[in-house]
Amino acid sequence: MVGAGEANVAVAGLPTSDYVLTGIVRPDGEVVQYSAILTDSLTSTVVWNQTFAVPTAEALQPGVLDRVSKSLSLVLGSPRGPLHAAARQMLASAQPIEGRFSPYLCRVLFDLYRETGGTGEAARANACYAALSEDDRASPPVLAAMASLLAEQAGPVGEAAPEDRFTRAAEDVRRAIGMDAISSFVWEQQARLHETLGERAAARAEFSSAVQLNGANVDALAAYARLLALGGNLADAEAMARDAAEASPSPPPWYLGVPALLALRDGDFDRAIACAELYAQADHELGPILAIMAAQRAGDSAVVNRYLPQVLDVTAFRAKGVLPRLRERVGDDQLLDSIRTALIQAGVPPMALVRGF
Repeated sequence: MVGAGEANVAVAGLPTSDYVLTGIVRPDGEVVQYSAILTDSLTSTVVWNQTFAVPTAEALQPGVLDRVSKSLSLVLGSPRGPLHAAARQMLASAQPIEGRFSPYLCRVLFDLYRETGGTGEAARANACYAALSEDDRASPPVLAAMASLLAEQAGPVGEAAPEDRFTRAAEDVRRAIGMDAISSFVWEQQARLHETLGERAAARAEFSSAVQLNGANVDALAAYARLLALGGNLADAEAMARDAAEASPSPPPWYLGVPALLALRDGDFDRAIACAELYAQADHELGPILAIMAAQRAGDSAVVNRYLPQVLDVTAFRAKGVLPRLRERVGDDQLLDSIRTALIQAGVPPMALVRGF
């Protein structure tokens, strides 16, 4: 989205804005200040600026510009970054958007859905995509986004049988890749579909393609990190998870699952609780369990008591048992053993761990 110092983002019904990114590098005592400034060229208004202070010795080393550029791209490439602030503010207001639909505005609505997973956001995104022209709906990013919405049972299209939805979604995302094989967003949606289907090896390869094509695709970074961490590769997930959760603006709750696991690994149980409680807002299965695990190690019985009923109320756990359901998502036997021990200590009946209750 940002290239050669300029970005062009159009919103239906809003003026087209040309953003120009400029920078200043200056020594300041024992550090070098790298300042970036994003300006709306139509109004000459500065819409965002950020300064990175780098120790002088580090600034003289090869690769410093790559590190600074990466920090900038994680902000500017984020759906919650300054390039999309105007569209997000409009969508958060009471302004009607009928008749103003565009592929860009639909993508912003899709990103809002991705942040929350909410049915309301999904319905708005679906309605937006349905209102586009036939040509727009046949474009690769639109096809891929609609495939994800379909596969994830978002909106009225979710009334179809799961097998039919997955088949149609797979066909659409394959078409999107065939038309644009270098789109990070399209590969990310393909990876998410295979992850949903339990095809973890395929999902790993596709997430890898997504982050290689665009290292500023923070949703792909966070999703890939989560897949790796739940597969037992927490060390490989660490850098991506920290980039997504710490270097991008306003990370949504679903980014915090891997940071919770990292904090548990490092013995930082207060942070583990904080991250897990946020993650529980997005992941009603694993989030409360991570909160219980962290709280047990911190000796915080109040947190354990708060989240235990939530675990026992999960529909999938009641239907299949806790561990059989988690095995569909978690490939790390050591993590599953830790979960088993934590839940038994919390008072979950052992039989509820292995069969429906």
